[in-house]
Amino acid sequence: MSYTLDAALARIVAIQAAISISSPVALTIAAAHKDPPGSIQDTPCFLNVIEPGEIAYGPGSQRQRHRVKMQFMVKDEAVADASAIARAFLEATRVAFNADIRLAGTCTVAQLGATAGVTGLQYAGVQFIGFELPLLVTMHEAVTFA
Repeated sequence: MSYTLDAALARIVAIQAAISISSPVALTIAAAHKDPPGSIQDTPCFLNVIEPGEIAYGPGSQRQRHRVKMQFMVKDEAVADASAIARAFLEATRVAFNADIRLAGTCTVAQLGATAGVTGLQYAGVQFIGFELPLLVTMHEAVTFA
């Protein structure tokens, strides 16, 4: 099997786009961005930032590890409402990714990391409420070395 980061990212975005909450209000994700956009037009949304990965080689195999920093942003006139919305989306995000730890077969395993919780985030000079949740994507596969 040959894994690609692009295929894993496509699945990550698909999972994010399908996340919704019913409390404190009923909301669905307005946009899930595979790459960070120049500005955020619609919220709630996810942005994905790929941090430098690593490749480890073993006998007839290689293991790639990529860290995807998933950022959730929401904007609301009342900060308390935005915080409650972000907390609900944080829990829904954990449930969604725990239900698909192989990202539909695009990786060996994807593990959620720890988040600092809901906080103020700034993007392109605009203030939002949200969270950052790291996702460690591991791709371990057999390879033939020349």
